[in-house]
Amino acid sequence: MGRSDIRIGVSICYVEMVREMGSTWLEKHVRAVCSHMVDLASKCGHLAYTQNAAHVTEALIIRRCISFILRQTVGALLGENAQTIGCKLLGELLGQYVDLTSIGTGDNLDSSVDSNDYANGYAVIVILQEISVLVRQIGSSVMSLFTEATGIMENIFKCLTHPLASVRYSAAWCLRCVATAVPNLMTPLIDRCLPRLDQMSSSSRAISGFSMALAALIAASNDSSKLGVPYAKPLKVLDLAEEMLRTATQQPKLTIAKLESGWNLINSLIHLGPSVMKEHLPRVMKLWKAAFPRSAREAETENSRGDAFSWQCAMVAQAGALSVMEAVASEPELCSTSNALETMKVPIECSLVMMSQVGNLIKSYGNEMRQANSVVRIRLYRLLLLLPHKSFEGSYVALLRELVADITLSDNSQSTMTTSLPMTQFTGVEKVLISPLYNATDYSMVEDLLQTPISSVAIGNVEEDLSNLIRASASQIGDSWPENESEALTCLNTALLTYGKVFPLVNNKHKLQITNHFYDTIQTATKNVPRKQAIFMNVLTAKLLAYKTLCEQRGPKLENEELQKSSFKLISSSLSNTCPMTRLIGAEALARLAQAVGLPQYVAETAQYCFNMLNSCKDEVNRCGHVLALGCLHRHVGSLGSGQHLNTGVSVMLALAEENKMPKVQTCALVAMALIAETGSGMFRVFVETTLSSCLKLLISTPTFVVDVVQGISKCLTALITCVGPELSCPGVIDGVRTSLLAACAIQLSHSDPFVQAEAISGLQQMHLFAPRYVHMAQLVVDISSLLTSTHLVIRRQAVSCLRQLVQRESKEVRNHAQVLVPQGIVETNKKKFALPESGLEGALFGMLDTEVNKELRVHLQETLVSLVQGTSGELLNNWLMLCKEILATSNDHGLARKKEEKKERVEEDGDDEDDEEGDDDTNLAGISSLMEEDRGKVQPRWPTKVFTMEIVNRLMSVCDTERAHLDMALAKELQITSVGKNDYLVLHLSDLVRMSFMAATSDNSLLRIAGLKSLEEVIIRFSSCPEPEFPGHMILEQFQAQVGAALRPAFTDDTPSNVTSVACQVCSTWIGSGVARDLNDLKRVHQLLVSSLNKLKHGSINVQLYSESAATLEKLSILKAWAEVYVTAIEQDRMKNENEEARDHYEYNGSGSLLSLVEPETNSLIAYWLATLNDAALLALPAHYSEKFLSRGGAFFNAHSAEACREYYQLCWPPILLACSTWLSKNNFELPSGIELSPETGSVWRDEGNISRFYLLIGIAVESLSNKTRQIEDETIQMSVKSLTRLLSCEWCQMHLMSDVPAAIEILCVLHRSVLTRDCLTTQLQCIECVRSIIDAAQLAMRICASRDISNGNMENADTLRKIPNVLFSGSEGGNEGQIINEGGVKTVSYAVLELVVCAIFKQMPQINSAQLKTNSLAALHLRKVGRLPAESTHLVIKSMQILVQIPSLCSPQAKVTVLPVIMYLLLGFIRESARLDEGSIQTDRAGHLSAIAAAAIQSIRNIVSQPPDDETAISWKTIMRNAFYSVLNMAEENERIQLDKCVIMLAAVVFTTSAPVDVVLGHQESFSKLIVLLKRHLQSDNVAVVMKTLQSLGSIFGRKGFGGIFVKYLGKEIMPVVKRYTLKVDNENEKITESDLAIVQECMKVIEVLAMNAKDGKRIHVISLYVQLLVRFLRATSHTEWRKVGTIEKKLHEMAIGRLNSAALMWPTEFKKVVEWNKELKARVESALLLQSTRHSHQISMARTQEVKTTPVVQQPRIRLTMFGADT
Repeated sequence: MGRSDIRIGVSICYVEMVREMGSTWLEKHVRAVCSHMVDLASKCGHLAYTQNAAHVTEALIIRRCISFILRQTVGALLGENAQTIGCKLLGELLGQYVDLTSIGTGDNLDSSVDSNDYANGYAVIVILQEISVLVRQIGSSVMSLFTEATGIMENIFKCLTHPLASVRYSAAWCLRCVATAVPNLMTPLIDRCLPRLDQMSSSSRAISGFSMALAALIAASNDSSKLGVPYAKPLKVLDLAEEMLRTATQQPKLTIAKLESGWNLINSLIHLGPSVMKEHLPRVMKLWKAAFPRSAREAETENSRGDAFSWQCAMVAQAGALSVMEAVASEPELCSTSNALETMKVPIECSLVMMSQVGNLIKSYGNEMRQANSVVRIRLYRLLLLLPHKSFEGSYVALLRELVADITLSDNSQSTMTTSLPMTQFTGVEKVLISPLYNATDYSMVEDLLQTPISSVAIGNVEEDLSNLIRASASQIGDSWPENESEALTCLNTALLTYGKVFPLVNNKHKLQITNHFYDTIQTATKNVPRKQAIFMNVLTAKLLAYKTLCEQRGPKLENEELQKSSFKLISSSLSNTCPMTRLIGAEALARLAQAVGLPQYVAETAQYCFNMLNSCKDEVNRCGHVLALGCLHRHVGSLGSGQHLNTGVSVMLALAEENKMPKVQTCALVAMALIAETGSGMFRVFVETTLSSCLKLLISTPTFVVDVVQGISKCLTALITCVGPELSCPGVIDGVRTSLLAACAIQLSHSDPFVQAEAISGLQQMHLFAPRYVHMAQLVVDISSLLTSTHLVIRRQAVSCLRQLVQRESKEVRNHAQVLVPQGIVETNKKKFALPESGLEGALFGMLDTEVNKELRVHLQETLVSLVQGTSGELLNNWLMLCKEILATSNDHGLARKKEEKKERVEEDGDDEDDEEGDDDTNLAGISSLMEEDRGKVQPRWPTKVFTMEIVNRLMSVCDTERAHLDMALAKELQITSVGKNDYLVLHLSDLVRMSFMAATSDNSLLRIAGLKSLEEVIIRFSSCPEPEFPGHMILEQFQAQVGAALRPAFTDDTPSNVTSVACQVCSTWIGSGVARDLNDLKRVHQLLVSSLNKLKHGSINVQLYSESAATLEKLSILKAWAEVYVTAIEQDRMKNENEEARDHYEYNGSGSLLSLVEPETNSLIAYWLATLNDAALLALPAHYSEKFLSRGGAFFNAHSAEACREYYQLCWPPILLACSTWLSKNNFELPSGIELSPETGSVWRDEGNISRFYLLIGIAVESLSNKTRQIEDETIQMSVKSLTRLLSCEWCQMHLMSDVPAAIEILCVLHRSVLTRDCLTTQLQCIECVRSIIDAAQLAMRICASRDISNGNMENADTLRKIPNVLFSGSEGGNEGQIINEGGVKTVSYAVLELVVCAIFKQMPQINSAQLKTNSLAALHLRKVGRLPAESTHLVIKSMQILVQIPSLCSPQAKVTVLPVIMYLLLGFIRESARLDEGSIQTDRAGHLSAIAAAAIQSIRNIVSQPPDDETAISWKTIMRNAFYSVLNMAEENERIQLDKCVIMLAAVVFTTSAPVDVVLGHQESFSKLIVLLKRHLQSDNVAVVMKTLQSLGSIFGRKGFGGIFVKYLGKEIMPVVKRYTLKVDNENEKITESDLAIVQECMKVIEVLAMNAKDGKRIHVISLYVQLLVRFLRATSHTEWRKVGTIEKKLHEMAIGRLNSAALMWPTEFKKVVEWNKELKARVESALLLQSTRHSHQISMARTQEVKTTPVVQQPRIRLTMFGADT
């Protein structure tokens, strides 16, 4: 490696020096730092101008070191603004170096390359690589750098024609990153590359550079942003690539460039996915077929032909074609079409034939052939790794021959190349033995070069694998640029992986041959020791991968004994190899071999072999190898071994672990022990105490500098914790183990090695998981919080992982414990350096998000913050909001640095002025300087952190939703006062929430803008209905109208990306629909933005030229959806305004008009777009076998290739659009306005096909969503679908057309039934019931039309009406003469479907109605909800269902009515029974006779049914049903121990039958009649006033019924008298006060007697009147003014009631009244006195009223000065 280790050390020193100087220093000196680094890079470029491979590798390592320095300084220490300046400076440097390069012009573009080109090239590569990462770090706000006249872009384009391929590659990658950061530059950049390729088609460099750039840009269009590029661009690129491949052979000097470029471009296109390339795959397949001979035989004949150049061209073409096949194979959807796999067979065979000739080619044409052949090999192996093994079954033998040659390095006798795969294969405990630092540090970019075996360090030139330009990720935080290993190493690694896949598939004969060949090759390579070592490691890795695959496939075992022996012989020799890596691979391979054999006997023999070797060999190497083999053996096949082997193994390992003279043996023994403990579970439990004791001794006795052993101990201890597991939480026996483990963790935590510390944290984390009670939480939190600022990635990652677990359980406690590490004031800061900033633990975690790039660590950080928010937001709401606000408000690094400098100067001046004053100032100064020192390394929040901060703000809002005070200003203020300011509520911080959303929404980063707009929408949704307590009638959000408008306005400019406009439209519709604005002018500001968006819809947007068609679709659909939502809201407001006086004031917008007046003018043009959208949505919802032929022609807003990408957008948008369409069309009777102008593209695709097609389109979409079983649909979508159906059916035209297609109506009812059955949301069920109501209305309309048709009599309707009415209409009378409402074939009728649905809805709310089902055991445990405890929505739903139930008979024939009625009556009686059920747990006990809403509705429904008897032949059946129902009601009144019922409710139901049913229903069954009489008598004698009252009212109704009232009078008339007597005596008793209820009963008694008098026979009437008059006279309380004054209020009411009734009796029966009065003189005198008193009181009241009127009438006085009319005399 030469001096690489020193160079890496120096580069780390550079980084540490800059870190020590701080970010402010770096910001000032960024030009110097960048210039110096780039200068160093140019100097190392001279080193690369050589044929010496070692020198080239050294130059590449230096270049990586320089890039590393820039990354860790400019990339990590500067904030976004400073990085933008850095980017600009790098751009200037790029210009300087590009100008120095000898880039030819005109015909001389491909000039020769000299050492200066290499020098400048290396400098340019470093600059381009750093710019590429910086632009992604800065994000879309970097756009100005590339659009303004800084010249950076021009210089990057110049680099595309640089003499060095690696510079061209870096420039292409840089362009890809620019396009990823700023998506709206992507299409312009592609447009810039395409013509340049045409103009410079004579230069191989230009072809290479610009095609690389094109490929990179196409790949960028598939990165994280969904905006993409217009479909025409990939098509142009495909045409260009095809042209290149076809014309490649025309100019020999361009052939290789064109072949490489053409295939690379196609490769990039394949990565766009099936949506773009599926239809063009046949073209690509033709091209790859042409790159290979037509068969393997033809390939063999070609071997003898050609020259060096033609072979090189053939290999380049084949490598390119294979890379495209690899890309196709990685896309399952492309693989499965057009027999793509079949067409790959011949190319694979031909490649193998050509590869077999590589030796001859190298001999004939030199070493150049080796490199070209390596590329073909790499591409072929990668392809085979992706393909199913059956697709290349015939090529196994030839393939294995090549693989074995690659593994044994037989093609290059000098090679000592060692595979680098083991570094990635071993990631568990055993990583300690090879390289714990590998890929585990912040500096792994350079440090990993020191960790790998020297023979594996082979950095490749980036341009060696062009596919990396496409495959590498550029969208994740932490992605840098593609780095690849050398071709030789990549070829070896891919060969090994392919061998691992193929070896298990061949027969045993070949397996044995290969194994023996490997053994022989290793034995013969004795002269060159490094080569032998390399081959041995490669072979072992191959065997390991092969056996691993064999075990994972769970196929046949390795049963061949010879093969077992041969494999064992090969592998066992590695256990005594001097190389630690070889020993480890060998140990793992031996264990995998035993697992592949799978016989306990074989495992036992292998273990015994290891024991024997450990006994006999005392040297370090053998012991290390064999003890490791034992550990690996237990890990993979421990379950097959016996307990005896485990016992022996553990004792041997414990003995070896104490060999302190051999630290390597100790480490291996401890790792082996950890492997056993991890997987031994219960079997190992008995050895835990012994092992733990041994580990503790070692931990205490081992010197700290013997790091390997301590790391081994720590791994072993962690494995022991896992092994004991949940048992650790048990008290008693385990106490000792637990204490020892905690002590061990504490010792490890104080160790200096970062890996030991990380393992200690991991151990404590597990201890907290298994035994949280025994872990000292406060100390643990302090320890891990202190380690968050560690310089070691491994510690930080483990600390945050542990913190995440702690916070998920006990977030409040964790935060409180961490507060001890937070500085509490400036003075305190001097005393010690605090681990956490002033913003506490959460502030530290947010700070880490700005600096950490490790993916796993970032996930842990984000999850920890989310858990902290959820756990502590209640108490620390203000802290969280202030922190978030601070993060979002930071924008200007330079300003901040300047302020700090000014502050420092000011403080120094103050210090000078006040030297004489007390000495505290020195302390303060020291505090401030230390704070600044602390701030020195702090990075200003980056945009990904700000986006995450907005997520935290949204999470805060959602957490606060649970408490009402958070969303109610008046309540929040009240609670805050009562808690003396301790409680905090979200609504009190509303201005902060709006401000944060506004800051994010108006930033210059697209993703942050989207996050800000979404947050603003959340704020509007939550607080729109929150009133402003200080200004009644106003909403709290009204004061923020300006901010909302200002936040939305930038999103509607022409250059705004589609995804931002889409979210902004949603916010607009939410704001307009929220009803916050009180003035229409305020609303117009936001409304105007939506109006402006219509231009994009009608006249197209600039975005169509920049982004993909799916992005344009998203934008258009979002605009249409927003308008639909606003229109639906406007209609809803209009409806409420008409229904409600209060709402009228609310929605009149201060008298300036309604929202509908704003929206309606636009809807006439929007309706056609809405319909076109729904048409598209319907096409996309079709099943695949239907949709293909429709989708190929596209839709109004999508085309064939964007269909898949748009599907998701349509699914989100169609529900509100469907509702808006339904509403508009039903209002306009389904007629479209004339003269609609659609945009050209929409008009050309979508045509309106008339009313009926529109009707079925809308109905179809709604029904499809209701019946969709393939995806989970939200309740809100279902509700909108059902509401749309209901709205449609409010239109007469729709009602008629639905009822002309009865099966469709039945289908809709069935789908609604399924929704009611499967959805528990009450709102959804209620909407379904409303829809059923609409369908019944439609049916009844159709029946009325059919009934009124009188065509046979010649009374024709007018032509216009006839045209609107369908010929065939539903005419009712379902069930016919048979009365069957479901036919034999199972075909339902409308009435049956309605009944089914209504019954389902009822039973879901009140399952107990179905009492028959409850008696069976299957539903015994069904949860019964008492009627009184049903929520209001449920009650409403049940009543609506009942109302529909009663209407069902109107749809049936007379015979079918008789079929349906028993079900309906059964349900209605069930409602009465359940309403009457007494609720023992109820608070209100005395509620006898109380009618619930459900009972009242049921009784009303019964009245409707029994009062409409039929007058045809079904009358007898009908009456029988009614008699049975009447009898059932009366039976409920019987005493029943099982259920307690309120008999008064039953009585009321029975009375409804008595008063409404035909006479023979009531009197036709003697037992029913007797029961009714008993029931009424019992209630009349009740002590409950309310019951008596209702009984008297009932008797009044019964007695008054014409026809049979008399029979009831006979049985019940005299029963009234005891009641009358009781209350009359009470009235007469002067000692007893009468109450209001007494008065009410007296009034009811009088009413009943009055009814009796009215219905009495003439002869007997006078007796009743006599009784009536005498009672009334008895109720007269005063006959003089003196008596009147003494009478109480209630007595006065009684008196007035008596006088009133006496007057009416005198008028009603004058003769009888006169007779009665005349008979009794005393009575006459009392009546006369009372009447006289009444008349004098009446006249007195009239005079009093007049006097009052005079007093209140204003007196008009005569004016004192008399005005004279001039000219009056004349």
